[in-house]
Amino acid sequence: MACKNKEKIESLILVSPAGVGTYPNFNYEEHMKKRKDEGVTLPFQSIFPVMRFFWNRNLTPQGFIRLLGPLAGGSFIRGSVGRKMKLISQEERDAFSVYLY
Repeated sequence: MACKNKEKIESLILVSPAGVGTYPNFNYEEHMKKRKDEGVTLPFQSIFPVMRFFWNRNLTPQGFIRLLGPLAGGSFIRGSVGRKMKLISQEERDAFSVYLY
């Protein structure tokens, strides 16, 4: 729709609540072994296996936030949106926070 009616679009935000896909044929273990052999380490590298464990059990980062409940999870989302989207109005930030949670 946006491509057909470009003159009617003032701004456009593309959001995927499902997350971002992976590279095709990407082997995480092989990639990390290569980086280790090259002497490259990533900050917080130990968190990646934990994240993959939860991801493989269908617990996404957003699902984890929802498990925290509306008080903790909702305030986390509102805080993140407020810090990262300062160029849009407070009303739009509130609506986006509700959508994400």
